[in-house]
Amino acid sequence: QAKYQGGNQQQQQQHQQQNRQRQQKRQAVAAAASVAQQQHQTTVGTTADSPTDPLFKFLKTQKSALKCSPRKFFDWLQSEDVTTVEDLQDACEDEDFSKQLVVNGLKKFKTKTFKNAVEKAALAAGKSSSASSPSPPTLPPVARRHIPDELICPITHAIFDDPVVARDGGTYERVAITEWFVRQQQQVVEAYDEMVLSPNSQRAKDVIARGVIAPSGERVADFTLVDNRNTKIMARDFVEANPWARDV
Repeated sequence: QAKYQGGNQQQQQQHQQQNRQRQQKRQAVAAAASVAQQQHQTTVGTTADSPTDPLFKFLKTQKSALKCSPRKFFDWLQSEDVTTVEDLQDACEDEDFSKQLVVNGLKKFKTKTFKNAVEKAALAAGKSSSASSPSPPTLPPVARRHIPDELICPITHAIFDDPVVARDGGTYERVAITEWFVRQQQQVVEAYDEMVLSPNSQRAKDVIARGVIAPSGERVADFTLVDNRNTKIMARDFVEANPWARDV
């Protein structure tokens, strides 16, 4: 009986040690995910705080119609792909989206006033755009509109704006690769949580064994990003010579 109890205690100790190791790994991955998320928020926040953004400037004039800060409302609109006053005008015409406006920060009794202000701002923006570019540029034939592959982000499939090099050697758009790594790290954290509840979960084991991988498929543990200045200059020069590339 003493032998049995001793073996049982040893198994319990091993089990407790395994749980502690899993917990430590989970905490380490969670910490890395938190750092990456903060970097992402800093990057996005810097762009969003730009005083020259027409949509953000418009929302600042509508503080009285909002239950939250203009910045928070702006961030939510960005997450819904509403990036201009014109986009907001189109969105306001959708009944379901109008309800979401109220849920996410618009005062309900200010809805009509807010929509009228959006309509006026969109009209003014359209007139300003027409005045600044009275004659649209002549575009080359579609068959000739080609952006070099080295100027295209493999995640967004759009021309680079802020390219960076990750540890796998690939070049990606900064915001896109940051979000990619955050999602990957969150998956690993969730896998460790799942292992605590279901130690035999094969899915969780596979995710943990896979770790965090870059879009290239290479496993990475260092999420440092380095500016790719040469590619940024090339992309900027290409867009200046080919304005249509901004919309591709």
